[in-house]
Amino acid sequence: MAHLYFRKEKDWSKRKTFNGTEKIIEDLVRNPGIDILIFINEKSQIIIRSIRGMAMLEDKESGLEYTPLVNDPFDYKNLKGLLTYEEILDKTFDTDYPDALTQIHQLFNSNRCGDLVISSNEGFDLRDNFEIPEHKSSHGSLKKEHMLVPLIMNKKVTEDKIRTVDLFPTILRFLNYKSPIKTDGKELDIN
Repeated sequence: MAHLYFRKEKDWSKRKTFNGTEKIIEDLVRNPGIDILIFINEKSQIIIRSIRGMAMLEDKESGLEYTPLVNDPFDYKNLKGLLTYEEILDKTFDTDYPDALTQIHQLFNSNRCGDLVISSNEGFDLRDNFEIPEHKSSHGSLKKEHMLVPLIMNKKVTEDKIRTVDLFPTILRFLNYKSPIKTDGKELDIN
């Protein structure tokens, strides 16, 4: 994924918002190398664009509200409304974009997030052609090939679908350590 930063009123620390009709937005969405384009609008709503559609993601007290506006940029079937992180993982796990809504929400809650975030299409790389050292692979898109990670361990995990952030607190507990910091993950039930 690539993060683009724009100076707002001579200040790099303020996030630039977009109304979604700017030329740069339209040009990027039409670029064959770009799969998903994400930005914040003037109402602090996360807007998700692709050639397939456009949707809005809003942080609510009891979860995330997902609203496809023009088709669905992820091609999710019948996914909309107020959803918890667990519901998002469960309902999107077997799609081409598992857990993308949670990942986007967490990304845009980071102070280091760009003003525009770009996820590339398969077969495209968003880096310079001649970087040194030469890169042999890429990672970080919202596609399932980049999101799904095999888990091999000698304990049984009772949950059917998990996030990699859940492994750290789970392993700490298994080793009888307390986490020195607050983490995004939750402890999994293991036998």
